[in-house]
Parts: sequence; C-alpha cells; structure tokens
Amino acid sequence: MSAGEYAAWRRKLSAVFALRVACAGVIIWFWDDLDSIQKAVAVALAIVVVPGLTSARRLFVSYERYLQEGAPPA
Repeated sequence: MSAGEYAAWRRKLSAVFALRVACAGVIIWFWDDLDSIQKAVAVALAIVVVPGLTSARRLFVSYERYLQEGAPPA
C-alpha cells in the first residue's frame, strides 16, 4: 500500500471510528428511556458497534511503522 492509499485508509478508519463513538453516545443518551427488552437489544448492539482499544490503536499507526510491521491488526 502506498503512502497515499494508507492515508486514505486512515481517514476512512477515523470516520468509521467517529461514527461508532457517536452510536455509543446515542445508546448512552437514551439508556434511561429504554425498556428491558430494548436495553438487551442496546447491549447487543453496543457489543458490535462500540469501538475497542484495538480500533483506537490502529488510528495511530504511522506509515513507517506500517512498512516495518505490516498491516495493522484487524
């Protein structure tokens, strides 16, 4: 992957990360208004949507480190 392609990939990753954080915020915002079944669905959705630490770590891998170590972990 060239430097330009890597920069585009990081911009896409940043946008997806921001969207996932926004979805987590929406779940937290509406938590008190949800019924128990809706809370169960929200927890299941949060497991899929909320970003983990590996997602955050992938945002900060430099291009030089990418060249040395290969593709960031999925």
